[in-house]
Amino acid sequence: MSSTVTLTIDGRTVEAPQGATVLEAARMLGVEIPTLCHFPGLPPSASCLVCLVKIDGRMVPSCATVAEEGMKVESETEEVFEARRTALELLLSDHTGDCLAPCHRICPAQLNIPLMLRHIQNGQVEKALQTLCGAVSLPGATAWLCPAPCEKGCRRGVWDAPTAIRDEERFLVQTELEKGWTVLPEKDPPLERTAAVVGAGPTGLAAAWRLARGGARTVLFHRGEKGGGSLRAETKRGTLPAEVLEHELARLRALGVEFCPRTELGKDVSLEALREEFDAVILALGPSGREQAGRLGLASGPAGLRAKPHTGETDLPGVFAAGAAVKRTPHIARTLAEGQNAGEAAIAWLRTGRAAAPARPFSSMTGRVERKELPDFLRLAGRIPRVSPASETGVFRPAEARAEASRCLHCDCRSVGACKLQRYAEQYGVNPKRFSGRQRMEIDARRGEALFEPGKCILCGICVQIAERAREELGLTFIGRGFDVRIGAPFSDAIADGLRRAARECVAACPTGALTLREETAVPPPSLDRFSPTPENRAPDA
Repeated sequence: MSSTVTLTIDGRTVEAPQGATVLEAARMLGVEIPTLCHFPGLPPSASCLVCLVKIDGRMVPSCATVAEEGMKVESETEEVFEARRTALELLLSDHTGDCLAPCHRICPAQLNIPLMLRHIQNGQVEKALQTLCGAVSLPGATAWLCPAPCEKGCRRGVWDAPTAIRDEERFLVQTELEKGWTVLPEKDPPLERTAAVVGAGPTGLAAAWRLARGGARTVLFHRGEKGGGSLRAETKRGTLPAEVLEHELARLRALGVEFCPRTELGKDVSLEALREEFDAVILALGPSGREQAGRLGLASGPAGLRAKPHTGETDLPGVFAAGAAVKRTPHIARTLAEGQNAGEAAIAWLRTGRAAAPARPFSSMTGRVERKELPDFLRLAGRIPRVSPASETGVFRPAEARAEASRCLHCDCRSVGACKLQRYAEQYGVNPKRFSGRQRMEIDARRGEALFEPGKCILCGICVQIAERAREELGLTFIGRGFDVRIGAPFSDAIADGLRRAARECVAACPTGALTLREETAVPPPSLDRFSPTPENRAPDA
């Protein structure tokens, strides 16, 4: 009897060991078949059905189907793709958990706010600044001028009051100033391409920031003596400290942006000349965009220059427009996002010859939560009411910043970016709302290093098998029947009680972030005597 079998997968022949599965044979060919419930070395459960392939007219799970001689497998057809997408949508139908926290998702700049707050809570101010300055082009401007839409989405507000995110950003920027630091975002390798930005208001500065980060030599033309545009008026009104604005401009220069002052478009330099000298041009002309459209040879729209949504492309190749030159934006964070997006589209143009809008990661969205769903999460958060800066400057002291950061419920997914369900949902373009359903939002955080969110669990059973293999004294099991079945420790004990030896192995194997590790706080938030929890904001005892 032969020790191997020969089969074809998508028309390609492969010789696999006797007893190998179709999934293993496909991987020998380098064919990627998605899996969620499969884990090497463990018996297949074939429960998720995202590894479906078609054999002899039937859809079968490749992880549990043994390869046979002469078998013909289809793994990349549109029919197989649709079947896998449906399987993913069914798994997401009652998936309760956000890939990105609401505050992160609402932020126009897509700042990872929970990560920034974790850094602050741990006393890691430089790391927090790297997170902030890596996402927001003018962090000082947003810290003093943004209306904080992120706080409106903060789930802590359902319990007592939202986390003071804007005050935390202000603390970081003020600390940077006091320390004499200039924190720069990471830059891509040089592009050997050039870009011009016209206008040094918030939109133009944000666009220049993104272009310079992308590796393009960036020159910013503006008619004034100093950059800043409308932000200069904010410094005169006292709503934005002048030293903060100057530091923002210094950051851009350190990033490589070249400022060309006293240069007015149409007077000192023409659009044609800029197009001849630079590979891309971004127009951030402010509200005068519509008036200038005709003189620049560009079409005008209802509120300004006509430009494509999401990319800012105008009728002229390589010329982009953003900000109030196209339409008025409601607040500073949105204004900066418009500039950053135009810069992103221009970078894509410089690299490939085609503009592209910024990619947004897939995020499952739980939606609004009820107050009764929060007590479990409050076990992981500071048990104090919202902190207000006590100093006359209106800026947190370090102890206040750490205490306020500790109030974050961390309702983001701790496995974001590493979650297989998120990756495949994005890859297969799923509609997470195709099949409706929702579990209760909860987390088992009673004790130990393992945290468990049942709403994210797809009942793959990997953790149950790993715990059994590790000879856990208590272990994990399936509890309940039918639609009410769930993973848990026997006798309703905490999930950590069932994972005294294998917690880290189970966390590493979990395909959806249902099992994660408790964050270790390097610097515990200090107790502030002037704050005493009231019955309304007190979290349950651990």
